[in-house]
Amino acid sequence: RFEVLEQREQGAQALALNQQRQSPNIKNVVARDEYPAGSDDNVADFLRFIPGVSIVYSGRAGTDASLRGLPSDTSGITMDGVELSGAFTGNTRTVSLLAVPTSNIATVEVTKVPTPDLAANGLGGSINISTRSGFERTKPQLTYNVFTAFDPQYGLGLSSRRGPHSSMDAPAVRPSFEFGYMLPVTKSLSLSLSAANRLNYNTNPADGQMIWDLVQGFASVCVLRNSQVQLVTVRSGLLGVDWKIGDRNLFKASVSYRMRDADQGNNGLNITYGAGATGGASFTQGAAAGNGALFQQYSWQNLVSHTTHALLKYTHLGDTWRIDASGSYSYSGFYFMPDYHLGYFANANVTIPNLVIRGEGHDGSATRATGLFPTVLTVRDRSGNTVSPHDGRLYSVTGATSEERGNQVDKAQARLDLRREIRAGGPVFVQVGGSVLQETQKLYNWQRNYNFRPDRKSTRLNSI
Repeated sequence: RFEVLEQREQGAQALALNQQRQSPNIKNVVARDEYPAGSDDNVADFLRFIPGVSIVYSGRAGTDASLRGLPSDTSGITMDGVELSGAFTGNTRTVSLLAVPTSNIATVEVTKVPTPDLAANGLGGSINISTRSGFERTKPQLTYNVFTAFDPQYGLGLSSRRGPHSSMDAPAVRPSFEFGYMLPVTKSLSLSLSAANRLNYNTNPADGQMIWDLVQGFASVCVLRNSQVQLVTVRSGLLGVDWKIGDRNLFKASVSYRMRDADQGNNGLNITYGAGATGGASFTQGAAAGNGALFQQYSWQNLVSHTTHALLKYTHLGDTWRIDASGSYSYSGFYFMPDYHLGYFANANVTIPNLVIRGEGHDGSATRATGLFPTVLTVRDRSGNTVSPHDGRLYSVTGATSEERGNQVDKAQARLDLRREIRAGGPVFVQVGGSVLQETQKLYNWQRNYNFRPDRKSTRLNSI
């Protein structure tokens, strides 16, 4: 006679501890629910808390992970035991964390000691992401969350803020949502569904750069940059089906998706006093010959990464034999959207030459972090007329650059593992298996430079 002393439903933390306790090697297993979700909905948000895991960041987003100090291309990432594609910049095996689907994650397993059944490229270790099953619940469960992330310096207003260009005009507060639904249809069939849409408005503070002539003791170049604005959209989802045949056979099928779209740009002003300039501790005066110049600086890029991952898996749990068979297909792309499709250049040379520039208000030191920039700027042409740095009609476009580059990765894998228990007075297991993996990468890099030679009819832009 058997008596059930514990409920069927267990918390994610209890399941993670059981997996870690029964593991034959050194492994850390963490429950996704035990860590808060970051605004970017990136798996790096909780991987960084695991000992031995190092995350490389680009801005606020984690891009790749390394284990035990080894390079990220020696640390494999799998989902439900099969390899995941995650296109990244350049020809590399690194799986970008920007492309890892995050919907419906149950646990994350970090293996630091490779075993023969793991991929050979995981020299530093491997990371396996396990998704939820509808059989974890005895009753249907719906969870949802509506939220936002914002920068307090911009307040809670919903009106649009002006961006570096019109396509980036957006409110600082952008609502987001996520939901998950698990439905045990019968004792042998369950469904799981989850989706999320996150919208973020990120900024980096304004900064600048001063170049000092330490021999003559005055500033020669000043660069002022406005705040960088980044609009991030993250969409993810998963649809899964679990089917039991008897008590020992389980089929699992799932399709997961993740897309991250980051549109970012900034602009600034480069002030060059030119040859023959003079000055002192608190000012710089350009030469009367008009050797100075103003340059408008700006950059813009639209980085998109997306992944679609499909899995079909069969598991047999017998008294003597355990069989794991799976087939998967994973596609991912990582690319910079072509700027010319939106009517913008990636960067351009925009200038007003032949100026006499005077900057005042320096603090007289080239070693301090604040107070280096001029507080008063006077700009005149060679005839002595005042020139406004804010008048776009005075600038000339001399050159521009347009580019398109990216990487596409396809992975198809079939895997079979057989494990037999030999009862010889102790726990003895014999395991054999095999895996066939086909991976295709497509890299492309397209760039075009434009040099403008305006004629007498078009020497200036009407606006910038």
